[in-house]
Amino acid sequence: MMSNSFTDTAIQRILILDDDPFILKTTAFILKQLGYQDVVTMEHAKEALKLIGSDTEAIDIVLCDLNMPEMDGIEFLHQLGESNFSGGIILISGEDERTLATAGSLAAGYELTFLGSISKPLSHHKLSKMFEYWQGPKQSAKSSKETQVFSAADLSEAIGKNQIIPYFQPKVELQSGKVMGMEALARWQHPELGMIFPDTFIPLIEKYDLVDELTFSIARQAFEQLRRWQKQGMDIKVAVNVSMKSLKELSFTDQFLKMIEDAGLENGNIILEVTESQFMADRLHSMNNLARLRIKKVTLSIDDFGTGYSSLSQLQELPFDELKIDKSFVQKASEDEKALSILESGIRMGKNLGMHVIAEGVETEDDWFRLADMGCDWAQGYFISRPIPAEEVLPWLKRWQPPVRKSAAAETSN
Repeated sequence: MMSNSFTDTAIQRILILDDDPFILKTTAFILKQLGYQDVVTMEHAKEALKLIGSDTEAIDIVLCDLNMPEMDGIEFLHQLGESNFSGGIILISGEDERTLATAGSLAAGYELTFLGSISKPLSHHKLSKMFEYWQGPKQSAKSSKETQVFSAADLSEAIGKNQIIPYFQPKVELQSGKVMGMEALARWQHPELGMIFPDTFIPLIEKYDLVDELTFSIARQAFEQLRRWQKQGMDIKVAVNVSMKSLKELSFTDQFLKMIEDAGLENGNIILEVTESQFMADRLHSMNNLARLRIKKVTLSIDDFGTGYSSLSQLQELPFDELKIDKSFVQKASEDEKALSILESGIRMGKNLGMHVIAEGVETEDDWFRLADMGCDWAQGYFISRPIPAEEVLPWLKRWQPPVRKSAAAETSN
């Protein structure tokens, strides 16, 4: 019997859901050979939901087929999401890769822990590879958010007292390794609870209609910090994220430009990032502000490109200078030909439209060199640096060394 280091701790009980008895038997056999002894098999999704509904933590991993009678796998994922299931999901199916990818995106959208998909036939290697991504039953995003109850007054006070501050993540030129800018990302330093991340408080900021207050607070702090860096000799830009809600206010441009002026900066020092899906949802209402900002030399950036529904004609009309390709395409490019194709096309399209192209989510040296070879301009991600507080930026700059590609001779000698 093969052993697995996860069996005694993280993964205790596995559910296999498939309407084919042969698949159930062979999959259970493989899992037991891998060392997982507590394996439950079911042919009907409703039975599986009843079991999970009795205790959402009773099952650690669900292996689910997509094409099943009565209730198909897509509806099953939806029901799991509704039940706040805290385990991991692995899709097993004979469907094509695009269908599996769509199902995986839906699972993630339902706030499930999606570990990946496997095309039939299954094997020891395929299954064991999927389990490497498992880190134990999650305190789901839903649960973690619900455990912290913050009122509008709490958040308004946090903004007013500058408890919500910018952390900075570097943007680096791929060809030279030069640091070109910093993106300001909101973090809440709660006086009692410590660091609180955006996925917890941003939905509440939106709910309580405090988006403008937070946007201007983070921007003001980031601009003031950039001015301090300039006095220390740093020649970089700072990017701030702006909500579509703020951009729909006609007064936004004047307020934003006034903050830049008050900080003693040039407009060209600032990058304004707007998420693609947000912009496309209400393009005309924000065009006034974007056009004025562009005329005033503020750099405009489309964030998370590839996650919205923009067309080539729409992109041609937009007054944007930069295109940021979503991290999902960067991180999947090494093993997913479709993600690689989308990544290549996005870079090429951005360049053809005269935009600087930035790749988000760069996590490995391979990611770095792949993007450099594709002609991408800038990179951003954990391989370079996580978001860090302002006081750590200068020490990080002194340590930063871009990767150096090994020569073929060096690789051969190693």
